[in-house]
Amino acid sequence: MREALEFLGGRDFTDEALVIQLGTGREELARLRAHLMKVGELTADVQLKARDLHVLHSALTASATMFLESRGVISQEAFYRRTGFFRENFDALALGIVEAASEATR
Repeated sequence: MREALEFLGGRDFTDEALVIQLGTGREELARLRAHLMKVGELTADVQLKARDLHVLHSALTASATMFLESRGVISQEAFYRRTGFFRENFDALALGIVEAASEATR
């Protein structure tokens, strides 16, 4: 999740464009990424607001679109080289966020 936030926040997009893509600007992305950096240090569960989860989900799903090649094909190799993860990992995490939110709000 941190990698997706860093990658998209580092793109040459205006804050307005990031709001369209992710629902928030660079400052909020940096805050959320810093919060997630602390998660590894904590022993307790971390709670995120629905807005944060939306930003994370959007970042995970939007990352792949940055690797579109001709004919709308996503370069899996370029995605892995830049993020250090397979696209399927991002997709599975995005789906996991939605499933966990659904389960938690039943």
